[in-house]
Amino acid sequence: MEELIKNWKRLEVKNPADMQEASNTLHHAAQFIAMAGKYFIAKKEDDSHTNANWYPKKNWLVGNSIKTPSGKVRIALDYPLLVLIICSDDLKPIFEVALDGKTRLEVFGWLKEKLSGQGLDISAFKPELHYEIPDHPVMHGEKFRMKNPLHYMELAFYRTNGNLLLEYFTQQVKAGEPVRVWPHHFDDGSYLPLNFDENGAPIGSISLGMAVADPYYPEPYFYVTAWKSEGVNYDNLPDLQKPGKWHQHEWMGQVLEASEIVKFDRAKEQLEVSYNFLKQAIENAMKL
Repeated sequence: MEELIKNWKRLEVKNPADMQEASNTLHHAAQFIAMAGKYFIAKKEDDSHTNANWYPKKNWLVGNSIKTPSGKVRIALDYPLLVLIICSDDLKPIFEVALDGKTRLEVFGWLKEKLSGQGLDISAFKPELHYEIPDHPVMHGEKFRMKNPLHYMELAFYRTNGNLLLEYFTQQVKAGEPVRVWPHHFDDGSYLPLNFDENGAPIGSISLGMAVADPYYPEPYFYVTAWKSEGVNYDNLPDLQKPGKWHQHEWMGQVLEASEIVKFDRAKEQLEVSYNFLKQAIENAMKL
């Protein structure tokens, strides 16, 4: 627990719903990472070639390695600065561009030019993806705008804190998949298969993560869900200590909203309420 306390970032914005505009902007900015993954990394069935890792020491969201004639590169997004970066495989910046004040197509054009300069065939590279995300003015020609820099740093802290706890709990289950940021829903998440059939295929699992503001909650939130091949019986829900709660609209799961975390001023207390929720919610999901 001491290591967790040491690395937890104190959250300060008392109304996390105020950060929706910044969160949506970052969601659209992160799609450049996903685009590069789609066109320049071998396709994987789970779409993991488009996902990204969070690097707390840099406050960067970083895509997977792309092989080029000039060596491996990655596409990264500096959260607090809203800067897109082409970096080496060991995260040394090669090129960067500030998104604030630029249109989506201007940024894509910059990315295309720089990747071409690295020797990649960009003839099929397009600013398109195979899924839809919530609309944003940048999709209609408006420029990226960083209206409140404090919100961008705070959202970086949410990424760091979420990654910290999710990594901790997934390491308790050796079969767990690494924590990754998925560009579609923009959540940090991990999938933990727990039960398997005679052929080794999973028949029972839990998923845990930290989501960004979405149609269900206007703020970040931790979540834990359960799955069984024959369906989960939710007739008798296990007890869940407040401020965690059961979400029962369109999907079933356990949730802790950011507004409940920031009711506590001290970093230690914020960590404890988050840790206790995830610990109990995971235990409940395992029972289910």
